[in-house]
Amino acid sequence: MIFMYLFIIFFQLFTLQLIDSQNAEVVELTITNIQAGTGNILVSVYENANQFPYDPFVTYSIDKSTISKSTVVYKINDLQPAKKYAITLLDDENKNEDMDYNLVGIPKEGYGFSNNAKPRFLTAPTFEDCSFSPQESISIKMKYW
Repeated sequence: MIFMYLFIIFFQLFTLQLIDSQNAEVVELTITNIQAGTGNILVSVYENANQFPYDPFVTYSIDKSTISKSTVVYKINDLQPAKKYAITLLDDENKNEDMDYNLVGIPKEGYGFSNNAKPRFLTAPTFEDCSFSPQESISIKMKYW
């Protein structure tokens, strides 16, 4: 009898996961104005305001040596259509996975936010400023100082 209950539970969990993945969206992210050089473009995705901008749901890394122009198109899979998301970009030239700043707090590396939201006097915009639905295609222009 216990095996039957376990089978039913596993079957239901598998079915729910399958339904979630069938409803998932693929977002086409176009990143423009990428400066030539070394390093990686880090694409961080956030599911809610509590995570933003320091604790991403997932981060993808694009090796800049694979980018031949100043624009790249990247596909982000498995985003749920009913949710809102936000994206941050970092042109991580030295591959330390952190934004580097000069002595007065100005970024030394390129950055970008979904909706091309602008920082608020050296602080990140809000999750709401950057949020989007996964049914949209996203274009983010990298900013450099």
